[in-house]
Amino acid sequence: NLFMDIYSILMCLCVIGIFILIGKLKSNYKKAEQGRAGEAKVAKSLKFWMKKRNKTYVYNDLTLPTRSGRTTQIDHLVLSRKGLFVIETKNLNGKIYADIDKPQWKHINRKGMKNDIYNPIFQNNGHIGHLASLFDEPNSSFTGIVTNIGSATIKGSVNPLFGKCLIERGTGFVFRMWRSQNRFDQAHIDHLMKIVEENKLEQSAKTNKTHLENVRRKKKWKLM
Repeated sequence: NLFMDIYSILMCLCVIGIFILIGKLKSNYKKAEQGRAGEAKVAKSLKFWMKKRNKTYVYNDLTLPTRSGRTTQIDHLVLSRKGLFVIETKNLNGKIYADIDKPQWKHINRKGMKNDIYNPIFQNNGHIGHLASLFDEPNSSFTGIVTNIGSATIKGSVNPLFGKCLIERGTGFVFRMWRSQNRFDQAHIDHLMKIVEENKLEQSAKTNKTHLENVRRKKKWKLM
């Protein structure tokens, strides 16, 4: 009868919805795992080249409160006499179509699936702005680095035909950090380290959840 037909249709829709949700959750989990794997490679290289050096402070997956009451999460922060390095890590394969001045980049993975990613240069500049405010330092004191650990081909204005790509590939940049000249005295670096220690949030699932909620609220606000 009609009631049974409607019931069957609703049950089918529920089952389809559950499968779609499971697929989305698995996809998000895989992306998160891939991102963590990329960050782990950079962290390992930073530990080898930078952290073993005297009085160099390396922070990975650092979450700090902002003046707006939200949070900012930085993949890697290195405080050393050689510089204040703020590093954003991606781990993407396939192709990335990236323009310097566009907030959204197009990523196509190996399976041909397309998605938009927020411009990581903008993202890292935002981190630098928060740190500059926290440290009471000019933005020019910081060196922003964006690297992709994956094998993605990068096209667009960030990778000009003549000139250097604005996105690093792999972890080779860490060796160049190590070789660079000193810019700061140790007392100043120790002072900045104390500021980070006084303000950083505990690395925990709760901190990550709070940060993700802040990010979602920010995206929702932008769409309004």
